[in-house]
Amino acid sequence: MALFPHFEPQIPLFRSWDVADFVGKASSVLLLILTLKNLVLGEFLLAGLVFVVFSMFVVDIWSYRRGAGLPIPVNALLLALLGLICVSVLSDGPNGALWTFPAVLGAFIAIPLEQATRFSVVAGLVVTAVLEISGATLLGLWFAMALGFSVLLMRFSVEQAVTLQRELLESSYRDSMTGCHNRRVLENMLSMPELSQRLYGLVLIDVDHFKDINDKFGHTVGDLVLIQVAHKIRAEAPEGAYVLRTGGDEFLVLVPDATDDTLQDVAQGLLTRVAETVRCGEDPITLSIGTNPSRPLSELDEALVAADRRLLFAKKQGRNRIGDGQLDLADASK
Repeated sequence: MALFPHFEPQIPLFRSWDVADFVGKASSVLLLILTLKNLVLGEFLLAGLVFVVFSMFVVDIWSYRRGAGLPIPVNALLLALLGLICVSVLSDGPNGALWTFPAVLGAFIAIPLEQATRFSVVAGLVVTAVLEISGATLLGLWFAMALGFSVLLMRFSVEQAVTLQRELLESSYRDSMTGCHNRRVLENMLSMPELSQRLYGLVLIDVDHFKDINDKFGHTVGDLVLIQVAHKIRAEAPEGAYVLRTGGDEFLVLVPDATDDTLQDVAQGLLTRVAETVRCGEDPITLSIGTNPSRPLSELDEALVAADRRLLFAKKQGRNRIGDGQLDLADASK
């Protein structure tokens, strides 16, 4: 089951605006230095072009800092930078092609992977063609080979880094023993308007007599029981539901847009399936369950209190059952 069935979180490693902002500032400083260098050498056309690209970077950085977005699209910046490199090759000779490498590296750091790859391929083809036009055919071939190898290496490195961060992010939202989500998922969901206002029905689950299992068979057996119960809950949960381990032997299933009948079906299915398939010694493992009708996730605290009272009522009634959804909740605490 996906970490967020209704919302895919951003991976903030190579697409972070903080990183992009740093790359933009570093590029602006370098372009300013090149502008001054070309002015001193009397290369006024190249100095003017460098200053134009420098100004584009400054405008975007200034606008971003004000929270106004990017008035100059990233693609336009990349095309301007590529044009500047081509002019540099024609003006300074093959040495100008070397600026392609930091430009490609900056693209892989600051923008999404596929966009950076496309820019790198286009840059390689265009600069190689310019080298060919300038008469440096053999050098153009070596340049294309070196840039191609560099692009493959950078793409592989970025893919590995993003995959690793995605795995770390995923593991930080999961209980390491059962594989269920943990409470951090709730915090994340509550911070997302897309999810916090959506309706969720609650199924709160407690493993009956779990303390006795630990006392009689030991914590290793108790852990195995929890793993099996968690596996059954995740298998029986409706598509799109979130399954969390909220405490030692307590689980929570959030069912989006669930009707009362849906919640009862889910709860009854869990009772039956776990009792039929999970055992500790000769004894079946049973559950006590409390439900609460769908309400906005932003009202989670109140919903949990109501579900917990129904779960407590199920225990008072003898366990291995669903707490009465129609009861006066004050009765459960008596």
